[in-house]
Amino acid sequence: MKYRATLLLVVVLLIPTIGSANDLGACQKIFALSQSALSNKAKGVSKEKLVSALPPKQSGNEPEPLRSMREIVGEVYSYQIINQFAYSVYRTELCVLREAGQAPSVEFEKILSELNSCSVEDPECAMQLAGSKL
Repeated sequence: MKYRATLLLVVVLLIPTIGSANDLGACQKIFALSQSALSNKAKGVSKEKLVSALPPKQSGNEPEPLRSMREIVGEVYSYQIINQFAYSVYRTELCVLREAGQAPSVEFEKILSELNSCSVEDPECAMQLAGSKL
């Protein structure tokens, strides 16, 4: 039952952002969504359960928050993310950059070690790894 409530939280946070995907504010929820995915993994919730809580995959380009959520679930379950704060900042910044049409192509596995080394006191480290030019 508690897993179902967490999955519901993911869907409740995500669905309102899909309709307004052109609004940069839609990326504000990505931080919480990434934290939720990390928490669910730590609690033993399967990747399949999280994926099944998402709306069916759309053909063509999906709205950015939904695209980010699918990627987050994949990354969280494929890699050992030690610095959860830096990861959530990174994913949020990547979403914002994509929405603005300014995101460079970033291969997650190539920046993971550096991301895990970012300081919690320095969110700019994660933002730069996403491609921000601060």
